[in-house]
Amino acid sequence: MKISKIMNQPENYKRLGINPNKLEPWEDGIRGTDAAGQAEIWYLDCSFDDGSTLVLGTRTKSAAQQNKKGYNPNIAINYTKQGEPTFF
Repeated sequence: MKISKIMNQPENYKRLGINPNKLEPWEDGIRGTDAAGQAEIWYLDCSFDDGSTLVLGTRTKSAAQQNKKGYNPNIAINYTKQGEPTFF
């Protein structure tokens, strides 16, 4: 298993140019618009010791709404047990 690192030490913030005591405008919220052809996805990938995987994604638009104006927020959850085929 790979070891994860929580980067919450002063040297980590300094190296990344982040102020741990202030949320900057560029760090918060959506960076795009609701225009046709624009969407954002935020996701988290997990691999577990038993070989299973989990992908959590939040999106500003569903795949069906991608080329339409307006937001259609949704969440995608994909869990795969060890040895099962992965379909996305």
